[in-house]
Amino acid sequence: MELLGHRDSGMVGWAGNDDPAAFANVPLDDAVAPLVALMEKYRPQVVVTYDENGGYGHPDHIQAHRIAMAAAERGGVPDKLYYTAMPRSGIRQMLEGARELGIDLGFEPPDDFGTPDELVTTTVDVSAYAEQKFKALEAHASQGENIFILKMPEDVRPLVLGSESFVRRFSRVAVPEREDDLFAGLR
Repeated sequence: MELLGHRDSGMVGWAGNDDPAAFANVPLDDAVAPLVALMEKYRPQVVVTYDENGGYGHPDHIQAHRIAMAAAERGGVPDKLYYTAMPRSGIRQMLEGARELGIDLGFEPPDDFGTPDELVTTTVDVSAYAEQKFKALEAHASQGENIFILKMPEDVRPLVLGSESFVRRFSRVAVPEREDDLFAGLR
């Protein structure tokens, strides 16, 4: 793991957003150069980042997207780049399932929340890691009260955390239209 020394900006509207040292406020060129150097050092075949909206508008996720895209372009690495995705159909299924169990998640997304299903190119089975994913979410102190998945009962978590979806932004290798492995075409 490489830490680049940036501090969490917090959620939109938080006081930390105004701090010049907050990640979202770091000038793009200042943040891109160290990432290009790391990409040249490690030569990752695959890079995963957020979409232009940072998934749901988080300032640091938007900044991470900008920096990852610029670094990939400037450095010519990786072979494949993906955006994380939350398929709209999966969000609807999760909400319907929670309602059927009598669970109020305190979250009612608009109809256009998430990634249109037709844009999702890759879905990976990560069910063996669902509990670890949950614990990682629990540890993210700056957003704990905003993560509706933390309100879910233990028996529902694997349904929500058991897969990861992605939108393939580009690939320099031949790949199938739909993938179940981010490294498809690279081995």
